[in-house]
Amino acid sequence: MKYKGSGRSSYCCPLFIFLRGDKIVIGEVRGPEALDLLQALNTGHEGSMSSLHANSCKDAILRLETLVLMAMDLPMKAVRAQIASGIQYIVHVKKYGDGVRRLDQIIQIDGLLEDEVTFHPIYQRMDGCLQKVGEDVA
Repeated sequence: MKYKGSGRSSYCCPLFIFLRGDKIVIGEVRGPEALDLLQALNTGHEGSMSSLHANSCKDAILRLETLVLMAMDLPMKAVRAQIASGIQYIVHVKKYGDGVRRLDQIIQIDGLLEDEVTFHPIYQRMDGCLQKVGEDVA
């Protein structure tokens, strides 16, 4: 079903939730609609995904916090708890000097520790190769 509105994600999220969609896919989050996405991720819409622009996986978490706070003045601890609960993985794609975008890192969100979102890298680009963290290059 195609939503015919302003095209802003914040108008689409409530519609998808209302239609009881199993998964939500939003092309890019870059404003207060991040709160709608985060609320959807924490209310049974597992397997959903979106994108946002950031310089690293860690920066993506910080940017998402900022975007959520643009929507509503919430305690930072509450925002971080929602991120830690609703997001399992962050994938970072980086544009390199040759103009090609390559997968740079995948992290897994572990949870919340002392009011900070904790995570660990699963895959990381090292010496030009994407490799599983903890494995040696053959």
